[in-house]
Amino acid sequence: MTERHDSPAIADALAAVRDAVDRCRAVPAQPGRHPVADLLDTADATSELTAKILYLAAPLADETEPGTELSLERAADLATDTRHHVITGLNLIAGAHAIAAMVVSLRRVTAPPNTAAAV
Repeated sequence: MTERHDSPAIADALAAVRDAVDRCRAVPAQPGRHPVADLLDTADATSELTAKILYLAAPLADETEPGTELSLERAADLATDTRHHVITGLNLIAGAHAIAAMVVSLRRVTAPPNTAAAV
C-alpha cells in the first residue's frame, strides 16, 4: 500500500463539492419556479455532487482497501449517467411547456373574436 497525498487535487475537488452544495441550496430559493423543475435542478446538482465525491474517494479508498477504486469509479460513472438523464428530463419538460404555450397561443390567434377571451 502506497501513501499518496495529492493535496491540491483534494482541495480542488472539495471546492467543486462546495460549489455543487451551494447550487443545491440556491435552486429551491428561486421564487416563481415550478416545483418539478426545482426538484429536477436539485437532483441534477446532487448527482453531480455524488459523482465528484465518488471520483475523489476512489483513489483514496484504494490506498486503504486495495481493489475498491474500480467499483467506486463505476459508481461515480453511474452518478454521472443519472445526471445526464435528469438533464434530459428537464429538457423534455421545457419542450412540453413550450409546446403547450404554443398551442394556447395558436388557439388565441385562430379563435373567433367572441371566444378569444375564453381561451
